[in-house]
Amino acid sequence: MEAPQVLHNKKTILLVDDDATILRFVAGCLAVNYDILTAKSGEDALQQSKDFKSEIHLLLSDLQMEGITGIELATQITVQRPKIKVLLMSGSRQGCLCSMRDGIFYLSRSLPRNYARWLRASSLPTSLDSRLRNPT
Repeated sequence: MEAPQVLHNKKTILLVDDDATILRFVAGCLAVNYDILTAKSGEDALQQSKDFKSEIHLLLSDLQMEGITGIELATQITVQRPKIKVLLMSGSRQGCLCSMRDGIFYLSRSLPRNYARWLRASSLPTSLDSRLRNPT
């Protein structure tokens, strides 16, 4: 399957989650401002990254997935695409304790019950814009 090519000037996010409900919801929230590529596994994400010819600005991935984990995926994709930003998310209530190198950030997915309203009202879209504009 050939990856779609971006035809406008939006930033592109590769969104990866093995939970189809989360994948659809987050993609729907972000699609207003970004071009979204979705993948249901780390393996699928690696193939999309390989096939997609335009720039992918951000990898937004679940931390814990069957097969390739979010950290393993981030490591492999940053080899393919050294300029890509990485944001890992997890629904784990235990939090995340891991060493993140520069350019890899962690977002807890354990969010308020009214997730959609919270996401739209939060600073996440502004934070993403800021991170994608400033390559630090």
